[in-house]
Amino acid sequence: MSVKPDKTAVIGLVKSGDLFLTIQRSATVRAPLKWCFPGGTVEKNESHQQALRREFVEEMNLVITPVREVWTSLTPWNTELHWWTATAQNLESLVPNPAEVADYRWLKLRELRDHSELLESNVQFLDLVESGDISLEGSLGGDNLDS
Repeated sequence: MSVKPDKTAVIGLVKSGDLFLTIQRSATVRAPLKWCFPGGTVEKNESHQQALRREFVEEMNLVITPVREVWTSLTPWNTELHWWTATAQNLESLVPNPAEVADYRWLKLRELRDHSELLESNVQFLDLVESGDISLEGSLGGDNLDS
């Protein structure tokens, strides 16, 4: 019998060229100052796509369009994560919300994977992308996905 997750959350993969948008979580949120992809909890009566759009506006003032769910995982703290590729319409207006985001960077996947403060829930995802078990091809605007 499987255990029902305590929460459901969405993660967004937004790419510019060969770089992905990554954030450092603020000091006041769960897993403070860890690096990861933007995202957050799905609220009651909200679809994954709606949650992803809302979270990107709240965290980064960024309007995104979810493209495709590429993976689902369960964290050690029993949160079900849904990993989505997404495109962004207004990268020039990106402004992190300091209540949720301490810093942000555009990184290659390998740079994020090697970061000493990488959020644990991102490790397996990045390993699976690197091994080819998760494909991001064709879901991020057709960019070259060299990591």
